[in-house]
Amino acid sequence: MKAYDNAKTELNNLRKLHAASRFAFEQTEEVLRYRTKHKKSLDPNFLILKPPPKFKQKKSFGLTMMGQLSELVFIRLISVLEAYLVDSVRDVFFLNKQPFKDQDVR
Repeated sequence: MKAYDNAKTELNNLRKLHAASRFAFEQTEEVLRYRTKHKKSLDPNFLILKPPPKFKQKKSFGLTMMGQLSELVFIRLISVLEAYLVDSVRDVFFLNKQPFKDQDVR
């Protein structure tokens, strides 16, 4: 079924997005932590760092960002499941219109 294939592709893309975002976040957090501890020993030719956006980086910042990432992925997951449901109903309708016509079926 096309609906299942589309949903499976979207779910795989969401998994990749989540994994890549977590990796990027963890790497960035590690570089920023290293930079604050070793300001003098950081070789400027090794890594070109742009200044981070202006925000107060508290200990809970990482948890907040990871939580927001999870929320965004979850919202997208709900959208994928909604599209899958609509596509599945459409596929059933094209194959057999009888369940949609008969009002006595419970």
